[in-house]
Amino acid sequence: MTTINDRIKILVDHFSDGNNSKFANEIGVSEANIRNYISKTEPKFSALEKIVKKFEINYEWLLT
Repeated sequence: MTTINDRIKILVDHFSDGNNSKFANEIGVSEANIRNYISKTEPKFSALEKIVKKFEINYEWLLT
């Protein structure tokens, strides 16, 4: 079972070749936020919305 943090890491790896800074720039957040999302912090809805819209990801998959 994967967590939202794991799924964000999967997206960073897939869309940005594992580069947190590149992914952060794509969605308009700081690289530190992406590091935190991957490690432990649950992202705010606004960050999730940016990810979903930018990369055309299914909300349900990302959240659950």
